[in-house]
Amino acid sequence: MHRAVGQEGGGPLLLAGFTLIELMVTLAVLAVLVTLAAPSFQEMTNRSNVVSGTNEVVALLQDARMESVRRNARVEVCASANGTTCSGSNDWQRVIVRSAAGAIYRDIALNPRLTARGSGSAGTKIIFRPDGLARVGSAPETVLTGIIEICINAQRPVQNARHVAISGARISTNAPVTSSGCAAQVPNT
Repeated sequence: MHRAVGQEGGGPLLLAGFTLIELMVTLAVLAVLVTLAAPSFQEMTNRSNVVSGTNEVVALLQDARMESVRRNARVEVCASANGTTCSGSNDWQRVIVRSAAGAIYRDIALNPRLTARGSGSAGTKIIFRPDGLARVGSAPETVLTGIIEICINAQRPVQNARHVAISGARISTNAPVTSSGCAAQVPNT
């Protein structure tokens, strides 16, 4: 839209505004910038989801460990389908912390875009004894060593998973080189 602007003293009129070509060039440049930034933004969002899910699981395990020491009682951490009972599966998408008597202390559900699987001794259940050590569910005298893998089924980022490793009282995280739990562990070409 153009409008005339007069100058004092009767000088020439100046036109202010944008031409259609200037507007189209600006929109084209903006479209190119958005196209270039979108994949990086999606990669950042996916990475953030994986890290957030990993942090939730780590916090849950640390809370369960502290709860077992504080109450001087056995505390169980397990995968759950309904938030009230252990499912007996290695699908850690929803996790509960409960007492040996079944009282629920905590219940979390991870972001639905994430996949969480237990492996090793951490397959279906982790038991923290009053000494704070994680024990195997089927053999309560055996110190647990296992991994819960949190991953996102996406090609970006290429490193789409994090491992939460449990060994006795130690809970740590690391990024695996490859992920067997998520199908899209394929480098972008």
